Amino acid sequence: MWAIERKYVDPAEVDFGPLPKRHLNKAWFVFTALMWASLACMATTGLMPLFLALSFAPIALIIGRIVAVDVCYLLLLNIYTLPLTLVGIGYSVGLLGRTWSDALLGLAVGAVIGLVIDLGLHLIRRGQAELGFGDVKLLAALGAWVGLTNLPFALTVAFVANLLLSLVLPKNSAIPFGFGLGAGIWALSALELPFMMLLLRTMS
Repeated sequence: MWAIERKYVDPAEVDFGPLPKRHLNKAWFVFTALMWASLACMATTGLMPLFLALSFAPIALIIGRIVAVDVCYLLLLNIYTLPLTLVGIGYSVGLLGRTWSDALLGLAVGAVIGLVIDLGLHLIRRGQAELGFGDVKLLAALGAWVGLTNLPFALTVAFVANLLLSLVLPKNSAIPFGFGLGAGIWALSALELPFMMLLLRTMS
């Protein structure tokens, strides 16, 4: 991790993720490149205005870094998740046409869902819950980005993405939930139009 990232991390919280730590920057590059490729594809096919694709380009850097750190360290850093939440509200209302109430309710419900899952895991396992507060904060960010209306679809994407990830990871390996949440944010914000079109075609 970078020095500024280590500055805000308690050494006791650092864990070993499914991807070796030496691959952190490579993973960041790969995740970001995939998101940039999706933007380029939508811009060139006319599914997204060029200005909107360009506005999402720096967001891909943040989401890619969040996911890469989680995959390598099982950590979701506040220096990324909290600004992502605030920026998500601005994008939701200013660029994606959501209402303030939809964005803020999405944030609140996302956080509550995270807390309920965390409590449920804690009671079931009678010990340390597997869902950390970083995941709860990223769930709140997910809700802020996609709004309350799209939150069920985004959560579905998150769980499916993590299920697919679990199939390629070694047995008994920890699953970084940030991977799925990042996919949910991207699918229902940057890729919202083509994703919803695909969903409607699948359901029809």
